[in-house]
Amino acid sequence: MSFPIAGRTYEITDDGGVRVIDAHTGTVLATRGATGTAIVQLLPLASGVVVRENYYRHPRATSNLYLLDPELREVWRAERPAASDVYSGAISLHYGRLRCFTWECWDCELDPDSGRILGKVFTK
Repeated sequence: MSFPIAGRTYEITDDGGVRVIDAHTGTVLATRGATGTAIVQLLPLASGVVVRENYYRHPRATSNLYLLDPELREVWRAERPAASDVYSGAISLHYGRLRCFTWECWDCELDPDSGRILGKVFTK
């Protein structure tokens, strides 16, 4: 699956990483592996690409949701509602905010510039 934006195409690699390709030439510009499990979703933004890794067995010390810049360098890791929680639902952009559900039943709205939680609702 690929996602074109601003002359670049972001793809999930066969080994669960991500690569960015020049949309005009097809040249691979950068490649990066997953940090804990495997990448399951990409959401391109003007500033880069939001990445969600598989939550199952993801290291609990870090968030499984993060933003990479166009060169695939990490910009931020999403704040979590609890240290033990992981983002398990699909990421979407809703009224300028990132929206994602967590395993521990939180519906979170995140700032796409910082990954900070702007609002959360318990859904269970």
